[in-house]
Amino acid sequence: MATTFDNGDLITSRYRVIRRVGGGGYADVFQASDTADDRLVAIKLFRNPHHVNTFEREAYILRKLGECPAVPALIDSIETEEGLGLVTEFVQGERLDQKLRRSGPLGEVEVAMFLEQILACLSVAHSHGILHKDIKPSNVMFGGGRYYLIDWGVADAIAPAHYESIRANQNYVAPECYFGYHGVASDFYALGCSLYQLTRGRLPYRLEQFRSRDYRVYAHCLEPLQIGTTETPICCCGYPIESLLVRLMDKDPVRRPVAYTRQKLCSSAEFTAPEAINGLGLLPRADISPAEECDWLLLAAGRGVPYAQYLMGRRCGSGEEAISWLKMAGDQGYARAHEQLARILEEEPDVSPHAIIEALRAAAEDGNAKAQNRLAIRYQKGNGLPEDIDLARRWFERAAMAGYAPAQNNLGLLLERHFNQPESAAHWFREAARRGNEGAHNNLARLYETGAGVERDDEMARSWYARSAALGNEKSKRKLREMASGIGD
Repeated sequence: MATTFDNGDLITSRYRVIRRVGGGGYADVFQASDTADDRLVAIKLFRNPHHVNTFEREAYILRKLGECPAVPALIDSIETEEGLGLVTEFVQGERLDQKLRRSGPLGEVEVAMFLEQILACLSVAHSHGILHKDIKPSNVMFGGGRYYLIDWGVADAIAPAHYESIRANQNYVAPECYFGYHGVASDFYALGCSLYQLTRGRLPYRLEQFRSRDYRVYAHCLEPLQIGTTETPICCCGYPIESLLVRLMDKDPVRRPVAYTRQKLCSSAEFTAPEAINGLGLLPRADISPAEECDWLLLAAGRGVPYAQYLMGRRCGSGEEAISWLKMAGDQGYARAHEQLARILEEEPDVSPHAIIEALRAAAEDGNAKAQNRLAIRYQKGNGLPEDIDLARRWFERAAMAGYAPAQNNLGLLLERHFNQPESAAHWFREAARRGNEGAHNNLARLYETGAGVERDDEMARSWYARSAALGNEKSKRKLREMASGIGD
């Protein structure tokens, strides 16, 4: 649902809306006039409190990349009744997907300029330890003779840890991401997919023919890449663009060229045929490339792609087949599979608590916040494990630091009740409440009502109870009725 601002509306009494210019699954983007500095700005408003983590991460990354001319500069971060927002410089121009539809594929000169400027941008980002993770033509703006890489909402730090959530457009997602690994080479794969589309006017593989998400998993991980040639040959630094595409879109991240100038990137991209099974244990297989629609996810799962195995387990729901697929994915270190496996085992008869705990522990140790929260609850209650409040606190803290709202609320309750730390409890209730956790709204209201950890404030208490009630919390609804009738005064 679009954020409700009309042309001429003021946001935070400073930014006057000119028009809505776009939006995605979780945010709307407006062109606005900055009345304080007489300039045009873009305002990205996040619709849902559950996207607080995305807002905070993107704000942090834009501040880090302030020196990069190919990234719109962050001007302000705001909070309104409509949600959180990021204010950046407004880029006068056109998205490359729009340009592609309007005027067709890029020519040789345009390709050279595109590569030079986007590679320079990636050089700055990667040197700061940041992956974009969603490079695609619709996230590149062209205006005033410059290319800008926009929408850093799914960007993240370069780290050895698993990142199993795939939030980017899967037309451009590298094979290793379906194994839970995202690295510098993953950005270069997405760059290759984008360059393929920009020079050929269509998506790679058979993504225009088969549009299901399941096919995308299969295509990126297993389908051979058919390059072909362009109507007008395109060279980059003296090398055919086809050789660069083949290397950038190699299934093996180790084999992809990673360089930040056109000359270095193209000179390292002379085609070499695959000689052995790559680092993912996968090679494209022409003999399993069906001509017609089929169960693409089953094919990918059977060839050992853990993301596909995890989804197969989810779709089976319960029973031996679901357990089998989830165990396969879990054995490859796919933490979400362990967490889902624990949920299924809890519903199965005659399953030992030990098996459930081991699945939860494996997911928690691999960084799955849901599993960390659930393991903490078991330690807190002594459910299948010896009661251990200190270990419960440790696991709650890990999940809370990752921005998982239920764990933040649970940690607040633990600190309040077992460690007599109402001030710290109030902090975590606030963090959880910002992320839309209804229990945290109620708990924060309770603290304001009693003056525990915060200065007593009946109006603030009513305000937080009202927010909690609006989210459906029955306790808060009853409390508001009591306060209205004077009960408990």
